[in-house]
Amino acid sequence: MDIYIEFITNHSLLFVALLIIIVLLLQTVFSDVTRKYKLITPPEAISLINRQDA
Repeated sequence: MDIYIEFITNHSLLFVALLIIIVLLLQTVFSDVTRKYKLITPPEAISLINRQDA
């Protein structure tokens, strides 16, 4: 455990960058799960537009 603390104190910028990357990855994962819309492919979008009198 002392090795980790020593690394963090010696390389604080790298540790902050690691934390930012982890937070951004978690945000991406949770936003994919909790989004209120569905991602569709371009052919699905075209068929939806054609069916709905666009």
